[in-house]
Amino acid sequence: MIPKIRWWKLKEPECRDTFIKSILVKLGTWDYEELDEGWERNSSILKIVVREALGMSTGTGPRDKEAWWWSNYVQEKIKIKRNAKKRHDEAGTEEDKERSRLVKKEAKVDVAQSKQRIRGEAEEMEGGIGEQRAKDH
Repeated sequence: MIPKIRWWKLKEPECRDTFIKSILVKLGTWDYEELDEGWERNSSILKIVVREALGMSTGTGPRDKEAWWWSNYVQEKIKIKRNAKKRHDEAGTEEDKERSRLVKKEAKVDVAQSKQRIRGEAEEMEGGIGEQRAKDH
């Protein structure tokens, strides 16, 4: 996905007020010789103000579409990983980077083990069903 402007934030009074005030301050009055020059200037100002006041989405879609079956332990590991990543993105220190990397590695291993365990259980169930069907016929 492509990052998008968070237009829905205009519903929040605080964001809306910030947006309006910023627009009024930055645009000033319309006294341009050339109409094209005015439109171009205002267009670039609007883009900048909108990004500042409303922010941009991350460009990622919904998460956890198939994570509902994970154990509480794995879900907690994923939560810790996301928090570590967020902290690294915000602070950007080497310590946070290293922590994020280690937590990500641990979570990856836990998810892989969980998937393997679930696949094994599913295969056992399918095998049992297949054997039962063979006995019935």
